[in-house]
Amino acid sequence: MYVYQIIYSIVAIVVPWFVKKFISDRAIDKVAAKLRLEEYAAKPIKKMFTVIIYIIAFFFLLGIWGMRGTLTGLLAGAGFAGIVIGLAVRGVVSDLLSGVIIFFDCPFKIGDALVVGDVGGQVLDIGMRSVKIRSWDGVYVTIPNSKICSEVLKNYTHYNRRRLEINVGVDYETDLEIARKAISKALQREDLPILKDPEPLVFLDKLAGSSIDFKILFWFQYDIPMSFFNLKGRLIQAIVEEFRKQKITIPFPQVTISSREEAELAISTGQNDR
Repeated sequence: MYVYQIIYSIVAIVVPWFVKKFISDRAIDKVAAKLRLEEYAAKPIKKMFTVIIYIIAFFFLLGIWGMRGTLTGLLAGAGFAGIVIGLAVRGVVSDLLSGVIIFFDCPFKIGDALVVGDVGGQVLDIGMRSVKIRSWDGVYVTIPNSKICSEVLKNYTHYNRRRLEINVGVDYETDLEIARKAISKALQREDLPILKDPEPLVFLDKLAGSSIDFKILFWFQYDIPMSFFNLKGRLIQAIVEEFRKQKITIPFPQVTISSREEAELAISTGQNDR
């Protein structure tokens, strides 16, 4: 009697492993290849099917060893237990369902530069419950999938290009057309990977307290071997060099200070004139 139960138990363990390894995983790989999905995207689905297969195998084992009463008791108590467990793991379930949504939506992939809420960095791994990110300052961050689905998500790698903005102020005595040409010349330098299409924009922005400010908008390819911080610094350096050639002054904040006595004298003088 026990010999048959042992044999059946081995079969109940081996068959699910065989189904998982040679049927489920291969079927998911074929579907992923047909849909042109990355390996990381298929991994959560494989895990989910693996859990389902082994849960079914577990119930078969209970039946093989004559634990139908236990199984019936488990099913009878499933209502109350389901409520308790549901309250305990509702966050986990929410993350798992969000993982499925991320799988079908595919808003990002491993290696993308991502910002979720106030956390930004490079995606390291996409799991069923969470996404792992290396933040800009080198910190390993785990973000629950439910948070990713509920927060505003910015993917800086998706379109493979970014727009940067720089503000440059010139002295009020400056010839604005000469300043505009100097900025345009800096934008056209060959050592700066700035895209010609869309064309960079240079326009007057505002009259500040000590300067007339230009706003510069330009696009660059995101996969270039230069960070946007470095590119921004290189462009500022190029603009300063062109300004120096044209003897254009970049002003610093100026404040006119007068003593209280001088102010009172000016007021009294104005009254005497009347």
